[in-house]
Amino acid sequence: MDRKYHIVARGVEREEARVFQPYATEAFLTTLGNKGLYKRALKDLESVERIELSPCGEGEDGGSGIRVAWEEVAVSLSADIARSRCSCPSRTVCKHILMGILAAAEYASVAAEEKGENPEPAAEEPWSELKQLDLAALRKEAGKKEFDQAVRMYQAGWVAELKEGEMLEATLTVEPITVWFPRRQSLSRAVCKCGATGRLCRHKVIALLSYLNGREDPISLVEETEELPVLDDRTVELLTTADRYVVQVLSSGLVHCDETQAEVAFYYSIHLDRCRIGNLARLFRSLATDIENRLAKHTDFNRISTLATLARLHTTLRLILSNREDGHRLDRLIEPPRSAYYPVPYGTFTALGASPWQTRSGYFGITAYFFYHERQTVCTYTATLPDYYASTESRATLSGLRSMYHETMLWNDTASLAILSGSGFRLQNFRMNHLHRLSSSSQTRCELSGRVEEARIAALSLPAPSETMGDGEPAYDYFQKKQPPKLTAIRVDRPFGVTFDETAQTLTLTLENAEQEELFEAVLPYGEMSREAIRYLESRSRSNCDREACYVVCTVGKGPLTLTPVSLIDETGVVNFFFPAKSEKD
Repeated sequence: MDRKYHIVARGVEREEARVFQPYATEAFLTTLGNKGLYKRALKDLESVERIELSPCGEGEDGGSGIRVAWEEVAVSLSADIARSRCSCPSRTVCKHILMGILAAAEYASVAAEEKGENPEPAAEEPWSELKQLDLAALRKEAGKKEFDQAVRMYQAGWVAELKEGEMLEATLTVEPITVWFPRRQSLSRAVCKCGATGRLCRHKVIALLSYLNGREDPISLVEETEELPVLDDRTVELLTTADRYVVQVLSSGLVHCDETQAEVAFYYSIHLDRCRIGNLARLFRSLATDIENRLAKHTDFNRISTLATLARLHTTLRLILSNREDGHRLDRLIEPPRSAYYPVPYGTFTALGASPWQTRSGYFGITAYFFYHERQTVCTYTATLPDYYASTESRATLSGLRSMYHETMLWNDTASLAILSGSGFRLQNFRMNHLHRLSSSSQTRCELSGRVEEARIAALSLPAPSETMGDGEPAYDYFQKKQPPKLTAIRVDRPFGVTFDETAQTLTLTLENAEQEELFEAVLPYGEMSREAIRYLESRSRSNCDREACYVVCTVGKGPLTLTPVSLIDETGVVNFFFPAKSEKD
């Protein structure tokens, strides 16, 4: 039975129905729904005896739609196909919408045959809207947050393969997502497999970036800055009262500060964090900890550093309040508490070691360092806990950190920091932020590729200490934001010298780079966390046995001679200095 005798159109012109012809393909309809839904739509359409087409009024996009009805079902097709609706209870794309699209497309084709007309539309430059698109317009259409994330994903390797036909088909190479762009009104009528409606989703933006870069005049992408917090009236009032508090502390002096002053500092820390002013929140946490340490007569209290914290708070608060309308200056003055993570399809990593840390602002944890081969840079993963809660304060010890170090907690509980900090591995579908910090997303897959030894470090393009530290004191930038960590690996061909300064309570390692014949010194302060590491290094320096060449991995500070050792890597693997007893057995 030929279905063309059972499609009845009442007031619907061929041009109106022809809008849906490009959508009536298996590839698109399986993207709009799925393959099973498409097959059921084809089967059910064969059993329909009569289909009626009629206008359904003005659509949301300003164009007219078509009402397709049969039996007890009525489908309202919109030229923006994602806005099509069905009378059935389904809240998503159902088989009836697919049947409606097929019926409307068939009517347009049959009507053209009966009138002897060319079914092709009038000559028109396809995708003219896309060809005139620029980054500013794309950013405005998608929204800043969605656009920024899509740009980072695109720079990380998320691209789309393009295929032109009745529609522009853009298939992402990393994720099984396809985006379709009609020839006319390409942006407003674009359809993505993810089902997002409204503004352009990140998949559409990635597809458009791929399209724009395929032109004769490819676009140039620049890293976008973090989105600034909005200085509304409540935020301005909070900053004003916070500055009054700082001035009061400076005027009365630290000697008059009590527990109430510490609690007030914590109060401002919490509320500034909610306002996304992370740098001030951290400074207030440090101030609260300093006041508590002074009251407890703790050895960690340092009067000079506390006064420096107060001065920095006062200066930054006053500058933010006086430049609240200057977006460029606010960008330098305000640092968000957390940086947005963006997905990356895959990455290959080589471990460089791990070390614990503890801050005056009330946090402790372990940071593991990895060389990211695809970007030739260093990434980190940090496990952290606040130590100002009663439930976590007892864990801020080397024993507690060692338990965290061996706990299986990464990437859907597939690995521990103890394993990863000495291994090579590959990640799929991981997340990273602009500081090159890795997320513990459960969607990430991790595949280990063996133990890291001295030979693998030799092949990495880590900078030499002279390249990372420079010749003299670095330029001081009061408002410099956080930067990705700098690491260097120093090749040591001879036993290194160890000197312990009992007055300063620091261990100095003298590391000789035989190739450049230069000496570098790395300093390790004595404390509970570094005690075993210092014993290990002293023992190794006194050993008379000949050892193969090794690498000492160090973090690089802001000035000269500010190397801090993280690990030693030789033919036996990675020895993390802060966990020497455990690392040698792993």
